[in-house]
Amino acid sequence: MDTQGNHSCHLQMQYQCPQLPPRLMVFFLLWDILIFVAILLGNTMVIASVARYSNMRSPTNILLASLATGDLFVAFVCLPVDVALGLGAIPWVNPWHCLGGALSILSVSAVSTWHMTAVTFERYLAITKPYKHQTLMSHKKVSTMIACVWVSAVLFSALGLADFGNDLPCLQEGCCDLLLAISPTLRIMSIVIGSLLPCMVMTVLYTKIIRCAQLQLKRINASEVQSNHRHNRVTGAFLKQLTHKFQRRDLKAAKTVALILGAFLLAWSPASLIAVSDIVFPSFIHSHYSVFYGLQLGLFHIAFSNSFVNPVIYCHRNRDFRLSFLKLLHWILPGKLKRQERMLENQGVITINCVANTKVENDVLGLYLSPPQ
Repeated sequence: MDTQGNHSCHLQMQYQCPQLPPRLMVFFLLWDILIFVAILLGNTMVIASVARYSNMRSPTNILLASLATGDLFVAFVCLPVDVALGLGAIPWVNPWHCLGGALSILSVSAVSTWHMTAVTFERYLAITKPYKHQTLMSHKKVSTMIACVWVSAVLFSALGLADFGNDLPCLQEGCCDLLLAISPTLRIMSIVIGSLLPCMVMTVLYTKIIRCAQLQLKRINASEVQSNHRHNRVTGAFLKQLTHKFQRRDLKAAKTVALILGAFLLAWSPASLIAVSDIVFPSFIHSHYSVFYGLQLGLFHIAFSNSFVNPVIYCHRNRDFRLSFLKLLHWILPGKLKRQERMLENQGVITINCVANTKVENDVLGLYLSPPQ
């Protein structure tokens, strides 16, 4: 039976069987092993911290735990698919195997990217509406948001099963190019919906976060002089301390923004560009297919590595997560745990919540950061 039918294959050719030099295959295999271990360790620690310690179950941390779950799927789905199909470890490959592997990578990458956007949105509400944050981002609403992210990613990848979403008739038995198994139409859609739009949304939200933090500082400074007259229970000294705390947060938030967006752009922009390069330069890719395939593998390995960077960016800068990690590893680093606990106790931040540190500060935020009535 003719598998080609009336389907018009992209590049007007049967996709070639990718061939990699043995040294390059070993290099990518070692890379897969290293990032698998890094993703597994980092994201497992995040999930265990949120699951084990009740004080870690804030809306932000729950979203981060779900993001860590998505990153674990990169380790347990994307990397094995890459080894089995991308590197050719399994020779008995048919087109459906290739398409299934490609769509699983598509869904997992969408889960990770959309989780980052959800975390950004939650942080936006926490900074811009601190007094209403707990109501706007209740545990039920956070769970609904997480479910929407996962279901949307699965449904989006399922578009690849439609005729317009794949190039099944053009694939050969016994070999697989995971990128070209997906049709150009769906690849463009995935780049726009799964990369460009989330990146734009995160940039806009974080810009507003920085501006709002600066405005809050101005309001607190303006209110400091009148504090004793307007609110007897709020002293000038306390407002000075709170102002300094917001200044530190503002600077730390700016650095975190740069890390988050920088890592995201560095990891996914090159992979997104090469995902459509065969559409823009079909004849060049056809004549230099071996170079294209090796470059494709390298850039997508960089994108996969973002899943191991995420716990570092989101959690390493959070003292509560660091303490939780040390508690989980107390049997390895007992001395380090005690020193870290003493240091955090001296700073008074062990039980600080990432949204509102104490009820008193919540009241102050409501009085001074809300618009005048």
